[in-house]
Amino acid sequence: MIANSATTIRFLLASRQCELDGLRDLLRSGELVGCISQLVHMLQRERGTTNMFLCAADAQFSAELALREEEVAQAQLPLMAQLARLESLLVGVPHASRLFSHAANVVYALSLLPSVRQQIRQRALPLLQAMAFFNDAIRHLMALVFELSDTAAEPGIARMLIAMFSFMQGKEYAGQERAIGAAAFATGNFSEETQQKLSDLIERQERCFATFTEFAEQAHLLRWQALFTDSQFERLRRIACTGREEHGAEVCLRWFTLATRRIDEMKTLEDCLAADLMAYCRMRIAAAEQRMAGVEQQLGV
Repeated sequence: MIANSATTIRFLLASRQCELDGLRDLLRSGELVGCISQLVHMLQRERGTTNMFLCAADAQFSAELALREEEVAQAQLPLMAQLARLESLLVGVPHASRLFSHAANVVYALSLLPSVRQQIRQRALPLLQAMAFFNDAIRHLMALVFELSDTAAEPGIARMLIAMFSFMQGKEYAGQERAIGAAAFATGNFSEETQQKLSDLIERQERCFATFTEFAEQAHLLRWQALFTDSQFERLRRIACTGREEHGAEVCLRWFTLATRRIDEMKTLEDCLAADLMAYCRMRIAAAEQRMAGVEQQLGV
């Protein structure tokens, strides 16, 4: 009986420790998602400014482009630190294979930024190729978020990660809409292909935000419903989707400003999602630590 009791204690404590380790892994995952969120936001800004720079004459928007590049560089630092920490913690863990594969894609894409920027500055990179590069870099970052949300075992945390991923993906489609619209208004190129791309991006946003509303907490839904809506932005959106003749530097800048205000307000909600995810993880960890302490005290360990 004594041997059986000792074995029972070991297994109970091992179970609690596994629960704690899993929750701490989720907390680290949430911290990584927060870093990705910030970097994606800055890359989205740089992508939009790059489109305006490449469509504008002379050196217009070059100062804004330099500022965007600095913002991305600052957002990269905490992400790279998080990835290095994740590598040291998960090396040798079988389920980490896909996570490391996505991380490798992210690091490689970011390593290409300096050479891509140089080509953009020299106007040696066509607009579509420049946008494709930023789209790919963001896609790799989003794939990393999806992998983290897909492997979350704790139901409450999994729901919050799915809500956040869906919202981030919808915001990315909004960023692509901003970039394509900026180029169209700058050049006056409202081709059928451009109109179709914009319509598709609007539809994709709606699908992502529908998934977000399915998994989000009530407080976040209320914030989402109260988000900024602007009749001027909707008017320019209709112009872009119908190909009406209204373009030039002034209308391009107005479109970019209104679209940016909309996306920045989305980012405030995205930050709330990340903060609440962290708070929930810490609450679950504290509860698990309390349960483990209770078991140890009860068993006299």
